[in-house]
Amino acid sequence: MGKPCIARLDGTGTRIVSDEPGEHVVWRPNEFSLFAVGMAGADLRRISGLSPSGDYFVETVGATDRLPRTVLRARNGEAIATLETAEPRALPADWTWPDPVTVAAADGRTSLHGLLFKPQGYDPEKSYPVIDFIYGGPQIAHVPQIAFGDPMGTQTVADAASFAALGAFTLVLDSRGTACRDRAFRHDTQGTTQPAMVLADHIAALHQLGKNYPAMDLDRVGITGFSYGGYMSALAALTHGDVFKVAVAGGGNYDQALFWSVWGERYYGLFEPGLYRDLAAKNWASGLDGKLLLIHGLLDSGCHPAAMFQLAQALIESNKDFDMIALPKARHELTGYGARRRLDYFVTHLFGASPPEPTAMELPYDLLKKRLAAGATSKPPPFRS
Repeated sequence: MGKPCIARLDGTGTRIVSDEPGEHVVWRPNEFSLFAVGMAGADLRRISGLSPSGDYFVETVGATDRLPRTVLRARNGEAIATLETAEPRALPADWTWPDPVTVAAADGRTSLHGLLFKPQGYDPEKSYPVIDFIYGGPQIAHVPQIAFGDPMGTQTVADAASFAALGAFTLVLDSRGTACRDRAFRHDTQGTTQPAMVLADHIAALHQLGKNYPAMDLDRVGITGFSYGGYMSALAALTHGDVFKVAVAGGGNYDQALFWSVWGERYYGLFEPGLYRDLAAKNWASGLDGKLLLIHGLLDSGCHPAAMFQLAQALIESNKDFDMIALPKARHELTGYGARRRLDYFVTHLFGASPPEPTAMELPYDLLKKRLAAGATSKPPPFRS
């Protein structure tokens, strides 16, 4: 979100009012990042980091190498009070912060930025598999700028750290075409080239990082993501199986012709059969050469499960072996069960080991749904990993 500024209505006189190093988060009403809070029953229209008078604001400041703190400031930036400072009580004893990384895109000239989580117990003399934790959608930036300072970034950090805890290098990267960069960067992948260029950038990044981190075993690379990240994970398995040996795709929008028109037409152009045919994962099914797990909620109204079933049918018609988990009561979510099965899939097929005995997992979204089912006046269940 950058740093808080004030400016005149005509755009002049812009001045930074809080320039502490790091990422600054000031909540706005109806912010998408607060959707989980909305699921808990909060009125997102009433959540704002700016006081009604405009004389005060509340900001959370942090980075990807430290815990955040929340401060109340006057309109001119003067710090009035520190409201909260995060404590590492819930972090594991051997927690390590990710390394910020910068690599060149597949074009050899555009800089890309990301985070690399090293394996738990990292020893540079050993060899470790790699998991590419991808999103790649053109409407957002996936790489967190702050750790544990906003819900979406927190989920990304927590998921990436869980893969690293298995014993894998985990990469989170923003490729060309994603948000929060200049216009040229945003438009570099317009149209049908977007998915191909996203994957090309991730492959280029893996090869560069492999030189800087010799312990990365690029013969054992997995990929996973959810929603558009699920689409990209499946497409990676179908088109680049020589690089991505194991893929877990969750809740993917596998065919843009079956996805929201306001999204597809914004980023890919008006519907044209040939263009949208090339974008659909099902039309690349014959290229599968590796392990692929599809996880999808059957009540998903965001990415309709019909696209997943069409991809599954195409794989069957191509005589390709794959795995699939349909979650009958799940919406656009992975669920704790899906998260456990994702970890088990990597343990089995990327690490060549046997998963432990099944342990029930609950994600924050699972717990929010329980609270809603129990009634808004009931005490919310405690959050735990």
